[in-house]
Amino acid sequence: MVSWTKSPNSYCASTRFVTVALALSLLGAVPALAHEEPEVTLPDLKPTHDALYETFFPIAELPLTPKQRLTAGALRDGFWLYLQSSPEMIEVLGGLTHPELLLPQLPPPVRRYFEELGDPVVAKFLSVGYLGLSREERYGLFAILLESPFNDLRRVAATLRTLYLSAAYDLRLSMDLTGADPGPWQVADPEAWMEEHRPDLPASWLECDPAAGRITATGRPVDYLVVGSGPGGATVAYRLREAGFRVVLVDRGSFVVPDGMDTRRPSQLKLDRGQLATVDGGILIRAGQTLGGGSTVNVDLAFSPLEAAAQARISRWVEGGLVDSRYFGLQQLSQAYSWVRETLATEFLDQSRINENNRVLFEGSRRYGVEPKLYQLNRRLDGVTALDDKQSAVRRMLLAAMENRDNPLAVIPDAEVVEILLTEGGDEVKARGVRLHLNAPWDNPLVVQDPAGLANCRQQLVSLDAANVVVAAGAIGTPELLLRTAARNPALDNPMIGRGQVLHPAMPIIGLFDRHIGVLEDLRVSVFVDAFGIEPGFILEAMDAPPAYAAVMTPGRGRDVFDRVIQYNHLAGFGVLLVDTPSDANRIVLDPNTGRAQVRYEMTTRDKVRFREGIEMAIRMMFLAGAREVVIPSNENFLRLEDFDPTRGTVLVCEEGKPREECAEVATRVARNLTLIPNRTIVTSAHMQSSAKMGPRADISAVSWNHRVWNYQTKEEIPNLYVMDSSIFPTSVGVNPMQTIYTVAKIFSDRLIRAGALERSTF
Repeated sequence: MVSWTKSPNSYCASTRFVTVALALSLLGAVPALAHEEPEVTLPDLKPTHDALYETFFPIAELPLTPKQRLTAGALRDGFWLYLQSSPEMIEVLGGLTHPELLLPQLPPPVRRYFEELGDPVVAKFLSVGYLGLSREERYGLFAILLESPFNDLRRVAATLRTLYLSAAYDLRLSMDLTGADPGPWQVADPEAWMEEHRPDLPASWLECDPAAGRITATGRPVDYLVVGSGPGGATVAYRLREAGFRVVLVDRGSFVVPDGMDTRRPSQLKLDRGQLATVDGGILIRAGQTLGGGSTVNVDLAFSPLEAAAQARISRWVEGGLVDSRYFGLQQLSQAYSWVRETLATEFLDQSRINENNRVLFEGSRRYGVEPKLYQLNRRLDGVTALDDKQSAVRRMLLAAMENRDNPLAVIPDAEVVEILLTEGGDEVKARGVRLHLNAPWDNPLVVQDPAGLANCRQQLVSLDAANVVVAAGAIGTPELLLRTAARNPALDNPMIGRGQVLHPAMPIIGLFDRHIGVLEDLRVSVFVDAFGIEPGFILEAMDAPPAYAAVMTPGRGRDVFDRVIQYNHLAGFGVLLVDTPSDANRIVLDPNTGRAQVRYEMTTRDKVRFREGIEMAIRMMFLAGAREVVIPSNENFLRLEDFDPTRGTVLVCEEGKPREECAEVATRVARNLTLIPNRTIVTSAHMQSSAKMGPRADISAVSWNHRVWNYQTKEEIPNLYVMDSSIFPTSVGVNPMQTIYTVAKIFSDRLIRAGALERSTF
């Protein structure tokens, strides 16, 4: 039997179970199933699971070899075993099996919608359940849900589709179907490899007393406690330790040793396993959750803060008085970025590194009339054959700092900081440390399980004191931590925390070509177009993805998707990335039940206009590059076709013999009619910023010019509580923010170092 849980390459949507259950619970379904008869047992639900699987991957009807058919069946059954560990998904399957429990529990508007719809498919479903529907009726039910005015219904349909397509096109089957081979995700013998490559760490200078619930430092106390180990936190910890300070770095992700695995692939190294979404489900958000953060899991694209698109935004910050011009000027950024490039060994590409997939964007943009550019990459390009060729913050900074014998950096992975501890009483509020929960690490031989020697306090809530706290938990984690602290201490109860975040919404455009493309061959990403990065404000970026991604992004029914995936080696893709603008209506808030961050976000009307401009341009470029078909990940009726069926969707086809320039004209029609409906059009995000903005006053910002968190009661700075990550950017920086974060963190660290002793730390 295939073990689903051991497939890091799967587009596993584990937290989507919660998404589906949440959507149904909003409709009243889950509570009913939990408390009313008939009692639902697992054997009752297996046929419903099989039926859903067959809806999106009809094993018996697809042209599979006996081996492929066997693998598909094993994936279906292995996935069922995996689903059983999710009570939420069991509830969802129960609702589909026993829908007679649903209708009385639906909110009145939804009930009236179904009643007034008068559709026989809905009536039959409510009478006999999903299993009682024919294949065509099942698609009819999904069409009704997708076209519903209620987003919760659309979300249920979209989530189930993503979930089951992701399961069906697991790499074990899709590699056989397509011949595409991304290579192994980790070394063949990880235990033996780890024996040879385990970091040589000195004895920990931290110890934990489980009875007291405290972590203490032996010898002298902690000068700086840094929360988060992405580009911002890693740079701060690295520089401060180098300057002689005693530093502790805490991260809620695990510590993977470089070179043993391809850290871009395992879902265990991403926040919510890569499946966090906005509250409405409309945008899928990707963020790292491992030592090194995004620098460990991203695709290494290094956009200089000196790029014109970035400089345009930074100049506006300076001109608007949102940042201190002494530290955000061109000279300061240039000097700091030189250090970043040298420290990370950032590589510059030339045209010899362009593979066929990237060449599509390269040629398409030239034929459109704009000049493409080649990425800088934080990646080793010297022929190194290790699985992990990334120049991450772990490889380039943290390992050496941890192994230093004179003043080792103390790193506590697998630890979630739940609250910043502030002084109580007195005239001045100051940070005095954090309260954190020590979690179990990822059970993988390539993970260092307990580098700080704190296993005796694992699964426990403990405190750790420090003279200064630097929060660098990212644009989601930082406002989450500040908001949790504010719930207990009104000094941090600043309405600007979490307000007006930007997401850099992105959409892939996929083209089918008559020639071999080979997305996963050679250097996978090398080309981008930023000619429109300043105005109107979008960037086109080459991308790569496994076959399962193509399956999820392709509109259509089970056979439609299969026919697209088996042409995987003839597919090319690049993405449209919108430089969105802050809106006060967009917020990061805490879920009242879990205390975790919820991302409430909706593109503004103007942003949607600009996003559609970028999508139109991308479609044109794809056709101009020679595509005979173009796919956008949407089941909206953007061509305004009669008798449109959202379960089939629309593929843009260039008829044989027709000039590609003429075919490209359909792009205008698509852009005019695409409305970007949540859960009908797939949008992603990997560059969240601006959720704890820097500024000159507490009434317009969460963080001061000095990176200090405001005391909202006094409107003064908290003198030893800092923030250093992309959350402080007043707006989007205009490009992938990774290198800008490193650069600003270098400047910030130097300011702290120059300030001298911690007790006298002033700017």
